Amino acid sequence: MTGRIERRWGGTPRASHVAGMRLRAMATRVFVVLIGVVLIGASFARAEESSEISEAIRAMLAHEDPIVVDGVTLNAAWLRKLYEGRNGSGLWRDRVDAVTAVLRDAAAEGLDAAAYHPTAIANRSSDRSDEGRAALDLLVSDAVLRYASDVRYGKSRPRVTSEAAADAAPDPVPLVAVVADASDVASAMHALPPSHSEYRALRAALADYRALLAAHVEWPVVPDGPTLRPGMTDDAVVPILRARLAASGEYKGDVRQKSRRFDPALVAAVKSFQETHGLATDGTVGPLVRAALNVGPATRVEQLVVNMERWRWLPDDLGTRRVTVNIAAARVRFLDADRTLFESPVIVGETDKMTPTFSSAITQVVFNPSWTVPDKIARKELLPKVQQDRAYFARQGIRLVGSWHHDGDPMKVDWDAARDASGLRLRQAPGPQNPLGRVKFLIPNVFGVYLHDTSNRNLFRRDKRTLSHGCVRVGGALDFAEDLLANQPTWNAERRDKILSSWTTTTITLDAPVPVHLMYETAWLDPAGRTHFLDDVYGRDHRLADALAGRRSEPVSEVVRTAEP
Repeated sequence: MTGRIERRWGGTPRASHVAGMRLRAMATRVFVVLIGVVLIGASFARAEESSEISEAIRAMLAHEDPIVVDGVTLNAAWLRKLYEGRNGSGLWRDRVDAVTAVLRDAAAEGLDAAAYHPTAIANRSSDRSDEGRAALDLLVSDAVLRYASDVRYGKSRPRVTSEAAADAAPDPVPLVAVVADASDVASAMHALPPSHSEYRALRAALADYRALLAAHVEWPVVPDGPTLRPGMTDDAVVPILRARLAASGEYKGDVRQKSRRFDPALVAAVKSFQETHGLATDGTVGPLVRAALNVGPATRVEQLVVNMERWRWLPDDLGTRRVTVNIAAARVRFLDADRTLFESPVIVGETDKMTPTFSSAITQVVFNPSWTVPDKIARKELLPKVQQDRAYFARQGIRLVGSWHHDGDPMKVDWDAARDASGLRLRQAPGPQNPLGRVKFLIPNVFGVYLHDTSNRNLFRRDKRTLSHGCVRVGGALDFAEDLLANQPTWNAERRDKILSSWTTTTITLDAPVPVHLMYETAWLDPAGRTHFLDDVYGRDHRLADALAGRRSEPVSEVVRTAEP
């Protein structure tokens, strides 16, 4: 039977096997050719499709401004720059979902996801026409450009106002070009926010407080009443106080206990709360402590969001050796990397003479400075004094300079006839009564603000130190100067002692200016991971929160006022 089969196919068993192999090889070659034809056809189809999409993108970008897609006005200048040199090639294609997933999570950065075209992008995602896919690419690009600018440089970045100055926001196009060319766009977008550890800590705290809101957590409200002091008993307040501090983590004991006594464990919890809220840590519960306790999680979320925004206004590089002044906390720190070289209380501007925020550098240290009296102080404060006592200026070492100099002798001026001090320049010589004290630190800025010593050092003992005309008075200013000049080759103890042995003005220009950042931080995290919240003494948090949310708020003056000591 087997033999008949072999004869029917015309050969020996070996010949038949070889023939089968040839047939299979031929079939394989035909299959490969067919697959190649299909792939080439698909490639040509994609190329033609891609070409048509690119042509549609180029046509839309060439459109006369404004470019509007589905009711969304796009930033034409940014888009044209982003697509320049790409011949209209689409940037996102099959990566739209990865991009929009990051944009949907904008709230994690304290931003509103609705600002990044979610509805328009979702509606266009199902449009497979060339024009529709081109419009989708531009919508996504515009959304990423806006997000990159907001999350890196700030959504409500000031240029120059009476409250703040910041450099103009850089162009976000280079940032987005990196995202568009990345193999992992989600990771590239997560790298857009500021890299400062302080910003990342605020972001983590924001997530924690948002979780409280999502869980509908409500902190107990501590009722008004007499000041509660350690050891006192209060049936109404103590149980609520215990529950309130347990809710925010300061109290670790059993909230169900029936004791109505303000016991040591509860006192310790109050002191911990006071320490992280800028309050005197005396363990008593008075009006200020009650007010801080009754600020709920929603307000704290807002506070974290506005402080994250302010970090976006700062330079990427703060400087290894740097000085930071927290105006809200009235404190200064001199840092070398993460090591604190100097820290002290400061005195900042009164609420109607607010110290502004800005970044600059300390360029000069002036020992035994004279003080040129600002016009407003001369007119409102000094003129009435000299009108009552003609010898006042002589005792204070104040002389005339400028157009009314009268040989510099204030005794020769008819002060009774002087209605104001317009055109009059007063200068106080260095000395014990000079309000600048022994040293001042020059930092170039549009406000005329500088740091300086003071002749009235008792004021640093106060808890509330919004007392100046806008400049920053530094506690321990001579120690601060010593630390600043430590790397100056010509500086030594002998030179210091010689300078301070008299009241002769001496100016030292720093070989390496030290970056300085005047900030308004009402929320931050300490090295132990505790979140600190401060009172918004200047009302800036509310104004910035309104601006970020697009709500109407009182306008900030664009008039730059020269600060005073």
